[in-house]
Amino acid sequence: MLDAKAREALQGFYGWTGRFLARLGFTADSLTVLGIVFTAIAGWRITRGAFLSAGIILTAGGCLDFCDGAVAKARGTASVRGAFFDSVTDRVSDSIVFSTLVWYFLRTNNDRGAIVTLVAYGCAVLTSYIRAKAESLEFDSKVGVLERAERLIVICTVMILGFLWSHLVEAGVWVIAIFGAITVLQRLVHVTRQASAAD
Repeated sequence: MLDAKAREALQGFYGWTGRFLARLGFTADSLTVLGIVFTAIAGWRITRGAFLSAGIILTAGGCLDFCDGAVAKARGTASVRGAFFDSVTDRVSDSIVFSTLVWYFLRTNNDRGAIVTLVAYGCAVLTSYIRAKAESLEFDSKVGVLERAERLIVICTVMILGFLWSHLVEAGVWVIAIFGAITVLQRLVHVTRQASAAD
């Protein structure tokens, strides 16, 4: 929900940014791909435990992801294909972040952190899947306390602060796992009610 609210609150800045990046020659697809590259670099830093640089790079990648739609609108190239490509690359970014966190926790003999990360990733996948399936059945599913934008904010924040105390990163993963599970339940209940009413 935060992503939509942020776009609404920053609509003027969002549009200006899209036009500015479009004039520089960027396309929506190029920003999406560049966001993946940034995420991959951040993932490499995560495996080394360099959380400050990982958080900064991941934040930059998230900003690029936020702007790709604005660029598509400014260039008049918004399309279903672009929306599909953006959605798929979002899942790729999630897999990079969570898998490299698991790698880091296993490398540092933190089995608990690795397990919680897998749970958090599972909840993230289910959150996205429920929305995709619900929308394919023409149901609304835009509910939940922890969507992708919130997950990104939490993980970037704890990583940037993680250089002070590395356990903050594990704490952030716990937050994502717990509220991710709550979001899955919220969406299941919300969609199930709509489906029951439609039967």
